[in-house]
Amino acid sequence: MLLASASVPDSSDRADWAAFVQHLRDIGLTREFTLARQRESERFPASLRSDWLIHSYRHDPSPAAVALCLLAFDHPVPQERALAALGASWFEFLVRRGLVIAIEGGWLCPFQLLLVNELYVFADRPGMEPNAIMALGPTTEVLARASFPQTDIGSALDLGCGCGVLALLLARVATQVVATDLNPRAVAMTRLNAALNGIENLSVRHGDLFAPVEGERFDLIVSQPPFLGCADGESRVLFLHGGRRGDELTRRIVEELPNYLSAQGIGFVLADFGLAEGERVSARLPSLPGAGVTILVAGKAIDLDVNAALYLANGQFLSGDALWEQTGRQVVHARACGVDHLLPALLILESGKSGVRELAVAPDRWSDLDRSLIDPLIVAARGLDEPWTAWQGRRLRLVDGTRVVHEYPFVAHEQGRLVLRSGSGSLLPEPVVGESVLPLIAAVHGAPSVAAAVPELPGEVVAPILAQLVLHGILRITA
Repeated sequence: MLLASASVPDSSDRADWAAFVQHLRDIGLTREFTLARQRESERFPASLRSDWLIHSYRHDPSPAAVALCLLAFDHPVPQERALAALGASWFEFLVRRGLVIAIEGGWLCPFQLLLVNELYVFADRPGMEPNAIMALGPTTEVLARASFPQTDIGSALDLGCGCGVLALLLARVATQVVATDLNPRAVAMTRLNAALNGIENLSVRHGDLFAPVEGERFDLIVSQPPFLGCADGESRVLFLHGGRRGDELTRRIVEELPNYLSAQGIGFVLADFGLAEGERVSARLPSLPGAGVTILVAGKAIDLDVNAALYLANGQFLSGDALWEQTGRQVVHARACGVDHLLPALLILESGKSGVRELAVAPDRWSDLDRSLIDPLIVAARGLDEPWTAWQGRRLRLVDGTRVVHEYPFVAHEQGRLVLRSGSGSLLPEPVVGESVLPLIAAVHGAPSVAAAVPELPGEVVAPILAQLVLHGILRITA
């Protein structure tokens, strides 16, 4: 059921909004409640889980289930059920604020409530308007896990904040967070969500990219720009289109971002890149003399037809012939721009570093991107650029639990191969090595230094091998 676009409620009554969320907790509407129901649904085949969840919530008389139906689902809730679940005073509060409205069959929220960890977040419903504020999606989850600091930081910037999920999460570990967006509706939505969750260390500003933070610097910057190509004559949708080719906005962000990093700052930009056959993501980036860049690319490309259909169906709410006609036009436009396929990439920019390193993540590990795995990977990747002199004095040790697996072929005349499997778990594909590498690993593992382990081997040969072994989590640098 589609609703007309509604104005975002005023967030100035912060105490009232925070009290409302506490009331939701008091009646049992928590993340734990929804996760328990989600686990129940897993006994059904995947194709039936969503239908079962909606059915179970709609027929559950508990206040938590009724409140969730009222605030998150598409089926109107009769007034008497809403009053019984929320209580008369809170129901009237939501009506006055425009967070629930009367429609045929009962009452419904014109927005959509999401429970993200301990956060209560509102976003627009799908298909509301071209510049609606979208809810949390899979790519946002990837960026959140990949960028979330392992220790407290001073300042953070959420560039293009949307409904503000990343900024709200970062407010837990940052002294001060700034969220910016070109869309005034996104600014209002993020302010509302900050009020709901009682977050006081978040400043939300309206403006184009870095303009609202001109002259400021941050310890962490995160951004998930839109990256769908926009054909000539097509109306631009803010949360979908990143330029004519699709990566123009991403390139602009990457080019400007180093100017806003603190001395030890780091930035994370997640986007899909449209590439020609054989083209690398690094070839699409501008020159960055003030920052080092590590590019993690997905091990599997995305088909143009599939990508266009998904974004048009979920972002513009198209279906039937209109969906496939627009999908066809989108693909024709992409190919006219020289795009053969799309490749998801996480760009990690470090202040005060240099070099561009592009690494392919194992096809089955893209959804496992996590800051705890990415930080050591970035450090190890720098070793690819280092000379032999940097390696000579280092002490290397084999990562505990690492194994070597000899895979034998079925065909007698084919050779087998040696596969190294990291004991710490690597985001990169498992390296295949020759037998000569095993004695090298054994030698450096027990030696006081690399130079002492391999005094007679040429450094220009050994250094790249050691760098790759550290990169793949086979060896670790201890000193």
